[in-house]
Amino acid sequence: MLAIAQMSTMLIMWNTEDEIMISFDDVFGLLIKGNRRDRVDLGTVDPYGVIAYPVEDDKGNLNLDRMAQQRVGRPHNIEAFRNINMSAPHFAPGMIASTGQQRDNTGILSVQRGNKTMAVANALPMRSPFFRVDANKQRQAWQGRPKPGGQVGNANRNAHMWTAGDLGQDELNSLFSGEKTPQEILGMGEQLKLGRNNFGDMMMGWQDEQGVIEAPRFSYSVYDMKDPSLPHKQKWKKENRIMRPDVSMPWRDATSGSVSGSVDPLLQIPLNSPWTDQSPTREGQRYVEYVDPRNNYRHEGIPVPRALAADYEKPGLSRGIATGTHGLYFDPRDLTSAGRELWDSGLSGDILQLSFDKIMEMVA
Repeated sequence: MLAIAQMSTMLIMWNTEDEIMISFDDVFGLLIKGNRRDRVDLGTVDPYGVIAYPVEDDKGNLNLDRMAQQRVGRPHNIEAFRNINMSAPHFAPGMIASTGQQRDNTGILSVQRGNKTMAVANALPMRSPFFRVDANKQRQAWQGRPKPGGQVGNANRNAHMWTAGDLGQDELNSLFSGEKTPQEILGMGEQLKLGRNNFGDMMMGWQDEQGVIEAPRFSYSVYDMKDPSLPHKQKWKKENRIMRPDVSMPWRDATSGSVSGSVDPLLQIPLNSPWTDQSPTREGQRYVEYVDPRNNYRHEGIPVPRALAADYEKPGLSRGIATGTHGLYFDPRDLTSAGRELWDSGLSGDILQLSFDKIMEMVA
């Protein structure tokens, strides 16, 4: 068993020969309480590793043969969002790294082809990945759902930031069967390791001769919280959110009304890693951070365009692995020349200037 420690983050990886200690009674009990659309029998569920299986639509049909191209952002055939609908949770048990206890509902992605959910997974390999956003749902996450008469309802935290890319049907079948790991499906190097963290959620580590640390990732946060240590049901409440006026970015206009969280994807490069010699500037800092000089807002990473490059025409990353709670992990060697520019400018603190320069090149 390998332990991965990155400051306050702990990631445990079990070797394939380790025995999976989950009883039939535990599985049966979770299935009875879970989502009746889940087709666990057609997929794989490893509480120490990958969860991936098909789900039925509302009419009881499987949609595994759908390969429709979607064109939002750039053409792609698969996309996913973090599913947090607790009224019908999917079967996603996970072992908590620090205690060895099981958590019933760990982070999971709803996987879609052609605007239809056809599977769930906690680790989804993708080629040429990028992010896309449903701006209306994102705004509702911060400001609440509009109701008749000008009233405002509860926030919508579901299905507004998506990871999108390409994955062949045979590759998806290999994920369901467990015949190959997500890394093997994409032909990635052996330094990327899958494992579970202290909440039982999927994370990825990077192993070299110095040990194992968290791998780089593109992530996204919906809220800044006054007290992130509150119990799960309390920390998401409106009174625990920190709101602020938005500012524009070179790749988008400012959002009207108050916002919270990262708004854009964040490039998170771990400190104390092979990729940077930067030191923490505040207690608890885990990644290279960017402070916007216009409002002094500190991003827990480096804000980047949703395309992961200056525009959608040229992919910024050739392959990556989307996870249920921690965004899109990747090997820095898989950055394209366009993505490498973001990486280098982020490390130098010039991310906004780079974006302005690129826009001026496109206009000229």
